[in-house]
Amino acid sequence: MIAEKKSFNLVDDPWIPIAGVGERSLRDVFEHPEYLRLGGTAVEKVVILRLLLCIVHASTPIPDEEAWAELTLEQISQNALAYLEKWHDRFDLYDEELPFLQFPQLKGKCAKAGLEGIAWTAASGNKTLLTQWSGMKRFSDAEAARLILCGTSYGSGGKKYDLKAKIDPAGPDKGKSASQGTLTGYSGYLHSFLLGETILETLYLNLLTEEEVRSLCLFRESNPLGCPFWEAMPTDEGGSSAEAYRSTYQGHLFPLNKFFCLHEDSLLMTEGISYPTHKQGQWDPGIVLFYGTKPEDTRALWCDTEKKPWRQLSSLLQFLDVNTNSTMPAFLIRGLDKMDRSHDRMFGIWTGGVGVNNNSGEQYVSAKKDYVESEFTIPMSWYEGRDEVRGASSFLRYKNLMQTLDDYASVLYSAVNRYFKSLDEQRSGDLAKQAVQLFWEKMEPAAQAIIDLSLEKEESEEVLAAEKAWQGVARSCYDQFCPHQTPRQIQAYVQGTPYFGKKSDKTKPVKKVKKEKV
Repeated sequence: MIAEKKSFNLVDDPWIPIAGVGERSLRDVFEHPEYLRLGGTAVEKVVILRLLLCIVHASTPIPDEEAWAELTLEQISQNALAYLEKWHDRFDLYDEELPFLQFPQLKGKCAKAGLEGIAWTAASGNKTLLTQWSGMKRFSDAEAARLILCGTSYGSGGKKYDLKAKIDPAGPDKGKSASQGTLTGYSGYLHSFLLGETILETLYLNLLTEEEVRSLCLFRESNPLGCPFWEAMPTDEGGSSAEAYRSTYQGHLFPLNKFFCLHEDSLLMTEGISYPTHKQGQWDPGIVLFYGTKPEDTRALWCDTEKKPWRQLSSLLQFLDVNTNSTMPAFLIRGLDKMDRSHDRMFGIWTGGVGVNNNSGEQYVSAKKDYVESEFTIPMSWYEGRDEVRGASSFLRYKNLMQTLDDYASVLYSAVNRYFKSLDEQRSGDLAKQAVQLFWEKMEPAAQAIIDLSLEKEESEEVLAAEKAWQGVARSCYDQFCPHQTPRQIQAYVQGTPYFGKKSDKTKPVKKVKKEKV
């Protein structure tokens, strides 16, 4: 009896998580304009969005801003569906000759591994197994598709890859440890893109025109957009084929950092095409970089599980400052340049990623590292402020409001620290940090409200009421961390009570409370 040929085609079979709907196929995404948001982890959202952008760019020519403005969501959908039908066979995960996003050349040359090796949250190797949820398991075809997609462009660095295996036998040796993924970076880049009301509108807002791609001067002159990987997979890791892919916008939208192949219920995995790091001139449309006088001084905006994206919003939107010459992140800047900029209009932003540890080249999620993501609705007046002081005032007011919160956090830290020091508590600094962390956790639900307050006048009743409420949150954290039952505790509590007046009005630190006689 002939065994039935295994097949899982990403065009037809459900694998894309859709918020409130479940898993759906590529065809479903373009056939249903009512789908609102991608689901899944923050990393899956980044990678799947970029894959969808690759499909739209390959199916819909957008020569300039005028063509972008005339493009409709219906045209995007129809063009993508026709394109997927044309390249349907290239999206089969188990095709014998051209399996989707895989390199059959690795068969017989590469050590076998498990799919859990490329899952950020699964325990593999010498990782500590905390619960059965992070243990080894059998992944579904849909999960396998997402893992390969994420692992290829958002993979981790380290020694778990078989670095002796090469798809180009004549290519140079790969070294002892795989490099960090381009979309991962050293500590986990914070990725951002414009957010529409639906998935299709989100794709539309983040499309770059061919004219914009050419203006970047980073890609091939003859064909800067290039073609997606499924049309022509690279045949080497560092030769002309790899360079042809890496030097196009498609090659940056979806980097092929790691090469995989599903084989006999196992995964073959090795290092793929090497991209420069942000200190070596890397450019990516979704990340934020702060350029220094020298390339090695360039800094990136990382995922911070303690700060969370809402506290990094001012840094993320650095390009909104008056007289700035920032060109990153391109998804936001280029998209906003093309949008209707009515002064009363709002625009959406999604930002997220995964924070990772990096130890001797090995990247992994542990300790305080985790997925982070946030959505914001921003007044267009913030963006208009780049060219006119009138608009800049609202973004400036937002930054002042966030500075006020920072000041309250500092007051809280000093108050808790002073309280415990007066009681001779050796851990006063650590407890003060914990109180401040609690304050930020309690303030996180107010992130959007703080943005909305930027449209109010600085001394308006709404702003003053909000600041009073924030002070109340800080005082509640002080109460929670500083018990006041015994006489000594009460005296320390009263003397250490946080004061939120002007800095010049603050009382001097109190002296230690004398110990009670036993």
